[in-house]
Parts: sequence; C-alpha cells; structure tokens
Amino acid sequence: MASARSPWATTKSPLIVRENGPWQGKGVGSWGIDSQVTKSHGTARMFDYKANNNGIHVRMRSQFNSGYCYQPEYTSCTQKWFGSNEVQSPSWGWSRWSGTHYLSYKLSTGGDYARGLFKVCETQKWDPDDCTDWTYRAHPRKY
Repeated sequence: MASARSPWATTKSPLIVRENGPWQGKGVGSWGIDSQVTKSHGTARMFDYKANNNGIHVRMRSQFNSGYCYQPEYTSCTQKWFGSNEVQSPSWGWSRWSGTHYLSYKLSTGGDYARGLFKVCETQKWDPDDCTDWTYRAHPRKY
C-alpha cells in the first residue's frame, strides 16, 4: 500500500525525449513511498511518437539521505543522497499512451528522507539510449 503520491510529470507537462531535436516520445507518472516506509514506488506511462521499433521506457532511481533539510520539499539539502539503485519499465512502442507500469525499490531503514528520480528514454539497439534529464520528487516529511 503506497502513501500519497506526487506526480513527476503530467499529461499537461510530460517529460519529452528527443533525438537530435525531434520528439521521440514522452512519459508521465507519480512517485511515493509505502505506508511502512520500506519501498519507493513509482508509476509510469509512455507514448512513442515514432513507433519505429525502438520504444520508450522510464527509469527510476530511489535515493535516501540522513540529516536535517530546511529547503522546500527537502530537495535542496546539503546532505548527500545515497542509494541510486535503478529500475526500468518495459519498453513501449506504440503511438498511444501505454497502460500504467509500476516500479519499486527497497529503501534504506537508516535514512531520514527519500526521493524518486525519473527519466524518459528512447531504447536504442546499437547506441546509448537517448534520455531526458533526471527529474525528481521528494518525500515531504522525515520518515
């Protein structure tokens, strides 16, 4: 069971992946932690503009830190973030929105704050994937 989620991107403001300028695809979703504060949970939906057999996928990293954070939403702490373990959605290759994909990763019990980082990528067969920059959402209170 997940706690309240916050969007990392919405259909009105999706993350858009480009390859040398043109749009390849986009992604939206949300992030939160479970009520037992043991897992980071993300959702992802993708849209492939080209449907050219490359496909679009979403990557999620879960991070935690320890210490006091005073900045809004705990996203600008002077504390370092740890635990950049990454999970990835299946690739989606159609010019319509995918169903919802669920991503999760275990959180450290020693952390004080958590955040989920997301990027949208076009799957490349022979080259590195084209991806957006990371965007993130942080848990709004100490856990």
